[in-house]
Amino acid sequence: MIDPKLVYLLLSVALSSGIFMVFKAVGRLKLELFPVVVINYLTCFLLGNLLLGSEHVLNSEIIQLPGFFPTASMGLIFVGTFVLMGYSTQKAGASMSAMASKMSVVIPVLVAVIFLGESIGIKGIAGVILALVSVYLVSTGSESGSGSMGRFDPVLLLVFLGSGMVDTGLNLIKYADFKGFNNLQFASITFGGAAVVALMVSVFQLNRWKLFFRQGSFKGIVLGVLLGTINYFSIVAMYAAIDAYQGKTGVFFTLNNIGVLLLTIFLGYFLGEKYNSKTLVGVFFAIIAILLLGF
Repeated sequence: MIDPKLVYLLLSVALSSGIFMVFKAVGRLKLELFPVVVINYLTCFLLGNLLLGSEHVLNSEIIQLPGFFPTASMGLIFVGTFVLMGYSTQKAGASMSAMASKMSVVIPVLVAVIFLGESIGIKGIAGVILALVSVYLVSTGSESGSGSMGRFDPVLLLVFLGSGMVDTGLNLIKYADFKGFNNLQFASITFGGAAVVALMVSVFQLNRWKLFFRQGSFKGIVLGVLLGTINYFSIVAMYAAIDAYQGKTGVFFTLNNIGVLLLTIFLGYFLGEKYNSKTLVGVFFAIIAILLLGF
């Protein structure tokens, strides 16, 4: 029988990598990013409630349950981080953006160990350290993007911090074990909060919407819906993986983030991104890290 931890991990990796590929497509088509992000979150929320059917989150009983508002408040972090990820993907390339996002594994891992009392052991610590080294090597081996390698980029730093906050927030919400929500409801509530925040911000981004429609909105709407579909199921898979890795979420986030980075680099290669020998060394270290961490 296939280990459900492996299934959820692979799903999370594949879907999360897909997000970077859609961002890359938005950049190549030179579309306005913010409207695509808003359409993405509206799609997430509508899709989630359609799949939930009679268990949808648009009722007073769900809203009154403990944990509804803490889960919905994650939307604020989601929107800011997602926009930053999109800009960094277009500016520095998919691999650099993935690096900034996935290097953030150190944040939820440290929170899980320090505040949640999780233990990963000596072998696990060595795996996490080696994982971070591999991510750094792979990322600095990229030759794509408009930025120069090795230069400080504040957008990438913000992506790092925002992604770490998102992963940590998702982990803490699941750790709090709020009763009455299944994973589809958790995801729908989170994206509902993000959709509300995105619509509120839209009031101050009317010029971007006007340009979006002047560009010809069909492709942007299609990409927004595609991004929302991938995004929704990526969070559902992550929630399911956190459940499966209960007590070992530090291991999950490490394996997940390495996997997303490596798959993004693999896909990026076929989209014209180039890498040097440093990348290959980083890939080798990543494989060793996965073996050390195990399942």
